[in-house]
Amino acid sequence: MNGIEIKSGDTIGIIGKEIVVDEPKRFDAALALAEKLLEGERFMLTIFCGIDAGADECAMLEEKIIEQNPGIEVYMIDAGQDVYPYIFVAK
Repeated sequence: MNGIEIKSGDTIGIIGKEIVVDEPKRFDAALALAEKLLEGERFMLTIFCGIDAGADECAMLEEKIIEQNPGIEVYMIDAGQDVYPYIFVAK
């Protein structure tokens, strides 16, 4: 789909209505999606963490995003949604 090979059991990342990421591991998919969202002149990323995203995983994700994008503001919110482990908003 859209040049992305989607495999059963993988985690996908969606921007708008387009699948832009497919990774076997949820963490890798979340990191890849964050990188795509931060392309261009973005300065802030808010991440709403769901019930399936543990505190340790969220902390590691925040650390890695900041490491790869110096100067970006990252806000992690324990939102508790049950369908999506992460929802991203980039500005």
